Amino acid sequence: MGDIISERYAHAENAWQRFSSQTLGEYSDLYLKTDVLLLTDIFENFRKNCIASYDFDPAHYYVLPSFMGYHAETYAHKIRVAHRH
Repeated sequence: MGDIISERYAHAENAWQRFSSQTLGEYSDLYLKTDVLLLTDIFENFRKNCIASYDFDPAHYYVLPSFMGYHAETYAHKIRVAHRH
């Protein structure tokens, strides 16, 4: 367990120095900005894949259940209809 704590501390110290953090607030802001940018990148990739694969955009929905419920059923229906013909 000590190695994990040491690794995390070393990582935090490296980030603190590389980004010239002067206060814990600046370091926290850096963490939050990084977190938001990573989540944005992940969502945009998910969005791109949904549009390409299923022809619908998850950005048009407030919550995932409404997105999945309606469009997953619609997509499944299209597949069933396509296989009948």
